Amino acid sequence: MCPGQIYQFTVEGLDQRGNSIAIKNVNWTATGGKINNNGNYIVGNNSKGQFTVTASIPGKTISATAKIIVPSILTDLIISPQTIFAEPNEPITFQVMGLDQIGNWIWVNNIEWKCTAGGRINREGVFKGGYEQEQVTVTAKVGLLQVSATVNILPVLRRIQINPNRNIFLEPNESITFNVVGFDQYGNEIETGNIVWEAKGGRIDRNGKFTAKDNDKGSYKVTAKVSPLSPYDIRSKILTFGIYAKLISRTERLFSLSEKISSVLLPNSAETEIPDQPETTNNISPTSEQNSSSEISNFELDFQAWLIKQAIKIGVRLLDWVGNFCINLAQISDSVNIQVVPVLRRLRISPEEVKINSDQNFQFKVTGFDQQEDFIKPNYIEWDATGGTINQDGYFVPSEDAEGSYEIYAEAIPENIGDLAEIKIVRVTQQPDVYIPSNFSNRNPGEPSFMGKVIKTVGETIEDVRERFDSSLNTNNPETSVEQSNNRFVDQKSSSDFNQKEDSTSNQDYQPNVYIPSEEKGSPSVAGFKIECIESNTDIDRSQYGKFVLEPLERGQGTTVGNALRRVLLSNLEGNRDYISKVCQC
Repeated sequence: MCPGQIYQFTVEGLDQRGNSIAIKNVNWTATGGKINNNGNYIVGNNSKGQFTVTASIPGKTISATAKIIVPSILTDLIISPQTIFAEPNEPITFQVMGLDQIGNWIWVNNIEWKCTAGGRINREGVFKGGYEQEQVTVTAKVGLLQVSATVNILPVLRRIQINPNRNIFLEPNESITFNVVGFDQYGNEIETGNIVWEAKGGRIDRNGKFTAKDNDKGSYKVTAKVSPLSPYDIRSKILTFGIYAKLISRTERLFSLSEKISSVLLPNSAETEIPDQPETTNNISPTSEQNSSSEISNFELDFQAWLIKQAIKIGVRLLDWVGNFCINLAQISDSVNIQVVPVLRRLRISPEEVKINSDQNFQFKVTGFDQQEDFIKPNYIEWDATGGTINQDGYFVPSEDAEGSYEIYAEAIPENIGDLAEIKIVRVTQQPDVYIPSNFSNRNPGEPSFMGKVIKTVGETIEDVRERFDSSLNTNNPETSVEQSNNRFVDQKSSSDFNQKEDSTSNQDYQPNVYIPSEEKGSPSVAGFKIECIESNTDIDRSQYGKFVLEPLERGQGTTVGNALRRVLLSNLEGNRDYISKVCQC
């Protein structure tokens, strides 16, 4: 019977002949449990072993007994350990023992193991936690009984972060110090341990201080690496494998092994003596045949040794690559990009040396160069010059008495980087009203006679326009009419003479008429004119093009002179009118 089980006993009386006889009063006694007057026996909850039930008749010595056997019954389970702290993937073996009804140990079999989310357990009760949950419950079940244990998953380093980690701009020779924060599987901060710093470009020390070099420019990468501290992490196993692979690849015995193999396969041929062989009837001696076979054998041995050496070298390189790959894969790392900006290192004024006349102005330009000699735009340039004035745009105006060599200085602010240029000023006298350079024919080798016509016509037209302009001024102001007689016109010609055929001297440089204004009070204030051809060409179809500069002109004179020139040219130049009018827009 089992503890707590009920059983009803009955008693039967027998006479001397063995026949049944009625029994009125029966006294029941029992061990290991309780029994009432009706013979109902209840096994005790803590009973175990062999017990007896006795029935007797009062006043008589007649009794009867029955034996009751109560076996060991599993009543409770105990799991070990009940509470434990473990790292992820750390194997924990659980054990379950049973207790019977009197508290004695009893072996249990057919245990059913289960665990909540965040871990896994096999049939043998070996548990391994994951990275998702902080606490996992392990349950062992035997029949209707079950027992549970609690596993607390310890935090381990899973991720690192470099701070600062974005928008990092440095100048050459500028430094920044990085720090690393570690995070566990739950996102909480955790100690990182030893950190290894690497930088592609620049310099970085073991404390994470990065310094850009003097000539650095562009994007650079800083990496922090931490080896996994947990021995149960899969990355620790990968790291161990990578280290062993690197050690094997660097073992010098592999190379010495290839040399030994070569020495074994290539014995010293000098020690081998070739015995003398008698001459045969044919022309090939046995000695030459043996030498030939020996050469073939040595070649095969050389080739085999070479193949073995190459195979060993390839294997060593492969092991080294696998080792590096495993080490990089196992380490926990984070990277950050650093942008080293270009900075101004040098200025250059262009041109570095220039020569101008005293009546000319000149504009200088400045170019900046960064740490790698690439172009860079300076922020602000401060100009300074001797022998004249220069504005912030580099526009130089010589002084009235300037003559000789002077310096132009440009300085970048706030870098305080400067450069010097030299300017030579040549003193010139007042130019005539109409001036044609002496090398005009050389710059127009195509048709100098045509350009001569143009220059001659322009000069005469300007003189005529200015004469009328001065006459109109004198008419409006009688006081200046007398002074007009002091103006001189040299070799004045009518524009109608332009239609005459040119003589053989048309190819010579033509000097047009010169108008000399009076310097007395009351004369018109008009500066001297200068005409210069800046572009001229003649195409294959004899079409000609010329571009001239006439300067300086007062306000309003450009329109007056331009209209006059256009009309004169249209009426005097030979050719198609539409074409000429198109060319001679003023």
